[in-house]
Amino acid sequence: MDLALDPTVAEGYSSKSQRSRVITETWAAGHLYCLNCSRDHIEAHRPGKRVEDFLCPSCDRRTQLKAARGGHGRTVSNSAYEPKMAAIRANAAPDYAFMGFDPDAWQVTDLFLVPGHFMTPSVVEARKPLRSTAQRAAGSAPTSCSSASPTPAGLPSSRTGRRSPATRPGIGSDGPPSWPRKVPRSGTGRPP
Repeated sequence: MDLALDPTVAEGYSSKSQRSRVITETWAAGHLYCLNCSRDHIEAHRPGKRVEDFLCPSCDRRTQLKAARGGHGRTVSNSAYEPKMAAIRANAAPDYAFMGFDPDAWQVTDLFLVPGHFMTPSVVEARKPLRSTAQRAAGSAPTSCSSASPTPAGLPSSRTGRRSPATRPGIGSDGPPSWPRKVPRSGTGRPP
């Protein structure tokens, strides 16, 4: 797995956050795979789609990328609270790819994947509502995943910029991995 990010894909952007988003999403579109089926890549969804960034063209499984300069701590600031909770209650939470990156070297330093069925109400907490002067809609409180760590649910793919030996366990001639499921899933994981 190539861990180098390509900053040239964001040359038309001046905002650091927009540049980082374009650069990391471009890398993810070329390197992330579906956790639900044996598909080797997933495709970028249209920008601004709530609770999802990527879609598997084979099984319609959704993935949300959360990238952070330097990596993630014990909590991850995330998307709007109500859409996320609605997806969890509908048993349709997307899979997550948590990426840390070094913006000076433009290198992925940390990447772990969490299947959506590990996202439960107990790991999501509402944060204070955004100020009325915020660019996003007033009142849409972002969420924070309080246990965004690679264990026990996560599948570490990279740590400190080196490829992990088990980048895709269970995938191969045997088909998709057998995840220990706390919450039974059905269908494609799309909200009703």
